[in-house]
Amino acid sequence: MTIPYTPTQYKLATDTSEQTIKDNSKHHCKILVAEDEEINYLYLEILLKDKINLDCIIIHEKNGEEAVSICNTQPEIDIVLMDLKMPNMNGFEALKLIKEERPKLPIIAQTAFSSAEDIEKIKAAGFDDYISKPISEEALTAVLERTRKRKEKNTLK
Repeated sequence: MTIPYTPTQYKLATDTSEQTIKDNSKHHCKILVAEDEEINYLYLEILLKDKINLDCIIIHEKNGEEAVSICNTQPEIDIVLMDLKMPNMNGFEALKLIKEERPKLPIIAQTAFSSAEDIEKIKAAGFDDYISKPISEEALTAVLERTRKRKEKNTLK
């Protein structure tokens, strides 16, 4: 079996701070994807940008420590998709530290384990929602919509 591969070329911006300012001005949301597996991140990026057509900036961090750091330094992050099993610091530990600084930031657990016991542990830890791997376009759309509705409801209070 062969997998088709078509290489693409990307132009890198020479001044990333200028590029970030331009990107921030035209996008409606900023999403942090905390995921150590590159293929899982790329899949989520395709779902968010190409399938769901979400007008967003996506930031990728590969472990819990990096996720905490970026959440504490970039207040414009609107939502976090957090893998639970990452090196250096897992998703549960990162959630606790992020929520100490940003208690209203929606953090969605990404997990391959979705037994009733696992889901209860995720909810008890303080995650705003969860999504089971493998992640489907429909499930991701539904969790993003639930998060948007909760955010709107909390804004009206």
